[in-house]
Amino acid sequence: LDKYFLNYHIDKSVVSNYIQVYSILSVMIISIVSLDKIYENNYFKIKKANGNTAKITKKYAILFLVINIFFIAISLIVNKLMNDKYNQIIILILLTSGIPFFINQLLVKRIFYYNKVKVLTINTTITMSIVISLNVIYVNQRFGVFAAALITLISYFLLMILNAIY
Repeated sequence: LDKYFLNYHIDKSVVSNYIQVYSILSVMIISIVSLDKIYENNYFKIKKANGNTAKITKKYAILFLVINIFFIAISLIVNKLMNDKYNQIIILILLTSGIPFFINQLLVKRIFYYNKVKVLTINTTITMSIVISLNVIYVNQRFGVFAAALITLISYFLLMILNAIY
């Protein structure tokens, strides 16, 4: 969604840099979701057996940390190539989005375990509505790519907070 608004309001060269950085975030999220499927099977087995999922969650968190460090290292290389402070801030904001995304994945497990799928639908709809509104208001010539990156981070944090409240 943010790419659409950026293409409409901002110079194409700036948008292409943003899309390259966003691609790194997408690969990170795909990695997290893929590992999450492995974690999910073990989580539900352990939860049914004894209810203590702390050990596997700790291993999963360490693995996530290693993956996050890997992607941050890649972003540092990209930063050196860009040699532009503005783009470096955008990269940092986007890659920081992986943290609330990961925590949200853990929260979703709990919601699924208690069979409260409607909560996920409501929380996602609320988040989506707010993100669309923020994109319409702030992704323009004045705020541009910075606003798009910040809105991405806000959306992951908001969804994480809504799922944590449940």
